[in-house]
Formats: sequence, C-alpha cells, structure tokens
Amino acid sequence: MEATIPQTCTTVYADHLESPITYDEILMALRAGALHKALGIDGLVLEFYTENWDTIKSDLKDLLNRMFLHNQASTQQKHGIVVCLPKSNGDPTPDGYRSITLFTTGTNSLPASWHDVCVR
Repeated sequence: MEATIPQTCTTVYADHLESPITYDEILMALRAGALHKALGIDGLVLEFYTENWDTIKSDLKDLLNRMFLHNQASTQQKHGIVVCLPKSNGDPTPDGYRSITLFTTGTNSLPASWHDVCVR
C-alpha cells in the first residue's frame, strides 16, 4: 500500500495546503457532513455549526487557521487513535475495514479489549 501513496506532492498542491482556510472550504466541509449524528469531538453536533454559521464563521475560520497554519493546537488536539472496524461484508482484506479516528481519546477511556492493543 505504501507504494501507492506518493511521498511528496507537487508544489501547487503543497502551496494550496499551506494557504489559509477559507469560509467556502469550511462551509463545504460542513455541508458534506451528515445531519442528526453523534456529537463531534468538540461536543457539538453539525446542526450547531450550520444554524449559527453567520455568528461563528469568523471565529471558526480564525481558530482553524491558527491551529493548522501556525501550529497552535494543544497537545491533546494533536493525538488520536486510529481503529479499523470490519464492514458487514466479511471481506478480510483492507477494503473490508473502515478506519475511524478517535481524537482526544486517552487509552484509559477505551474498552479493555482495545487498551492492550493501543498501548503496545
């Protein structure tokens, strides 16, 4: 799998990744989310962001840009655990699993069955 993932990207893509996050990009990400789902890692549901967009958009954009462009994220925000959950199709190959990221999850809050795997 490592051979299929390029180690570097073109200058155009790199420059785009280093540019400030825009309102349109945030709104596009919010609109791509599913409504009526579980709380996000910040404890807020998607509807909070979409219903309050006009009020929070400036602060949200500033916060995201500080975090990603100026590396001003807390230590807790930089850590997460990736867990691969099997899909219902029974496929034992990597295509048969869905990866999820549990950000800001300490190993103490994991089920005991996951704890031993994650702390190795």
